[in-house]
Amino acid sequence: MAINPEHIETIKQYIRAGHSNTDICAKFGNIYSAAQIETVRAVVELTSDDPTGAIADETNSLKAMLTAVLDFSRQDDLTSPLSDDELAVVRHPAILVDPISVTKRIGFAILNYNYRHVQLLHGAERIRVLMMESAKNGAFHSRSDFVTKLSHITLVERRAGGAATVPSSLAKAWLEHHASSEVNRWAEEVFKPLGINQTNRKLVGDRKFNMWQGFGWEPLPLWPDLKAGSEVAAWMATYCPTLHDYLFEVLASKRGDVYQFLLAWLADMIQNPARTDNRVALIFKSRGEGTGKDTFAKIALSLLPPANVVPEGSVDDLVRFTGAFAGALLVVFPEFSFDAGNDSAAVRRNSYQLIDSPTMRCEDKGLKAQTVDNTARVIKTTNDENPLPRGSIGRRFSVIEPSSHRVDDAPYWKTLHGVINDHTEGGEWHRFATILARLKIKGFEPAAHKPSGAEMLEVIDQSITGIAATFREVLDRGRLPYSEVVNQRAIDRETCGKRRKRDEAPWLKLLKEMSAAGSGRPQTWGRAYHVQTDPMRTYLEGHIMRERLIMSDTKLGAYLAYFAVDDRDHSTNGLARGKWWPELWVCRRLFELIWAKGNKIDWANDLTEWIKTP
Repeated sequence: MAINPEHIETIKQYIRAGHSNTDICAKFGNIYSAAQIETVRAVVELTSDDPTGAIADETNSLKAMLTAVLDFSRQDDLTSPLSDDELAVVRHPAILVDPISVTKRIGFAILNYNYRHVQLLHGAERIRVLMMESAKNGAFHSRSDFVTKLSHITLVERRAGGAATVPSSLAKAWLEHHASSEVNRWAEEVFKPLGINQTNRKLVGDRKFNMWQGFGWEPLPLWPDLKAGSEVAAWMATYCPTLHDYLFEVLASKRGDVYQFLLAWLADMIQNPARTDNRVALIFKSRGEGTGKDTFAKIALSLLPPANVVPEGSVDDLVRFTGAFAGALLVVFPEFSFDAGNDSAAVRRNSYQLIDSPTMRCEDKGLKAQTVDNTARVIKTTNDENPLPRGSIGRRFSVIEPSSHRVDDAPYWKTLHGVINDHTEGGEWHRFATILARLKIKGFEPAAHKPSGAEMLEVIDQSITGIAATFREVLDRGRLPYSEVVNQRAIDRETCGKRRKRDEAPWLKLLKEMSAAGSGRPQTWGRAYHVQTDPMRTYLEGHIMRERLIMSDTKLGAYLAYFAVDDRDHSTNGLARGKWWPELWVCRRLFELIWAKGNKIDWANDLTEWIKTP
């Protein structure tokens, strides 16, 4: 049933007093739906700042006003100002719920005034309508759904001296009429999230509509910028003691580097939400339940608008309908395995794309795929011993294992979750969010600044498999089947320039490390060792693998070249051609740079020079 006009003012009073739609329905014995109350709420929001008194007296008869308006002859003049009578009809609350017939001029004005913005957007060859039904709330509709939603408003156009035409759909007429371009018909749909410290503007450039709606909260005013390190830690301990204790004592296990990284990671998420590069996925692993590994994701989710997060990512999201990731700033995979099921290869491939690709192909069910900017950060929680995807060496991930000392502390977790869920202005959560907004993170790159803790080294070591694991064992033992010791040579940029492009980068990084540690002059490696393919194969099969190495000499030679000082084969003192390997400490560091992405490996001994095998 339609809303009784006598109830409208009472409903408005309840709305202004802060009652919810459900509460108001209950006060009227649930004779009205929440949707009907929402239409009145929209009118309240739209008219609360209207000091001109242009809103018609609601005791007037809508039918009488319509009769007067329909007598106007300028029915299709959509640009001239509305008269007071016309404006009264346009902004009368009954038009939002009751069937009504109007002129085209009045109908288009109804869309403009009562729905604020009606945008016809297109992207990836599909069209949809955005109806802003209040100053803050809007919804997308297909063209047909848009017509259905406004089916209660029809057009009746009166010809001069003649009868009215057969009623037709207002929404359909708007979609087809050239005048709808005045409210951004054919506007381009874009997603450009702005940082918490940037001015939030909905429109982006000419005829573009930004889907980003803002964070939904603002930092506390007058708080100073904070430096990373001891300063931000002191502010956290003072103003956010509960969250500080969780992040430092529990999640970071009292490790300062992990604690500072997590704060910077969260700060980067809200200060630079449009980041599409140098991201790193956080993996929280534990050997049991109750350690709090899922709580960090809840904190991160609380900082972002619900429309821009995927709180429970799934295999289907990764493999089939990736449209869920369009416009996502955070994707959480709870208790997730990258290698489970028949689609594990596709899961790993799409996971890598989601984590660090600047763009991503997103596809919704029944719609054509579209390429969008990929701004998603990824959090994964797991109890798996090795949480990395099969074959990964951790470049895209930071693995963190929380402390277990709060496992059975139910009051602690109740207090912590109470803080996370309480967004009262000036409360601990709000102070924490403000600290993140004020934290100075210029130059912070998540992938480059991730901590390398024991848990990360453990999973990296577990992920080194195949021939790489075989060579790791060679380096761990420190024994090499070399044929000859070669005269001392210099490691310099010219020598590295002779290498293949694929393995030049680790050498250049090694040079940079050596220069930083020394005087800046070209460094030397000491001696070089002549290594040949056949003796190396014999050594691997007889002492390391204890089985036959199924690999061609060409491919084995390619692996030997990873550690060689240049790309050439050398013939030393009449020996068969082979590669020149540097000292053991250089080879170990190269292995770390190539297969462990620079993370230090806990080698079995402190040898720096090769020992010749028997």
